[in-house]
Amino acid sequence: MRKTITLLCLLIGISWASAQTKISGTVVSADDGQPVIGATVLVKGTSNGTITDTDGKFSISLPVHGKTLIFSYVGMLSVEKEAKQGMQVTMKSDAKQINEVVVTAFGIKKEQKALGYAAQDVKGSDLGRAGSTGLSSALDGKVSGVSVTPSSGMPGASAQIT
Repeated sequence: MRKTITLLCLLIGISWASAQTKISGTVVSADDGQPVIGATVLVKGTSNGTITDTDGKFSISLPVHGKTLIFSYVGMLSVEKEAKQGMQVTMKSDAKQINEVVVTAFGIKKEQKALGYAAQDVKGSDLGRAGSTGLSSALDGKVSGVSVTPSSGMPGASAQIT
């Protein structure tokens, strides 16, 4: 009797494990028809997911209750589609124009004109003209009130920025 119950439990476990369906497909961009590399493919309502490869292809195991896939990628609108074998998903760009954002030492993000205190800009081209080997030494003398003190004269050594 005990062997029969064990065998029955084993067969039920195997049938549950094999009840998953393998779905594959391709994710492409609506802008140029090129594959979307690294797009996230997630089974809705689960933590089961994967990412697309260099050809925009994906393959995912779909549980019995999972019928919808969610496709997402940075800079593109998320797409929800019913899972089908050999599906091709087209993702559209999510173009949003961002105005200038200033990140302060207080962790507050605001536009520069909305700040209640003075702010200065340092452009990358200014840092490149400094001829320094490190960012900290390139900042030295570019912003008023900022003091850069190197810890030693060794290349790659840290510096204290106050």
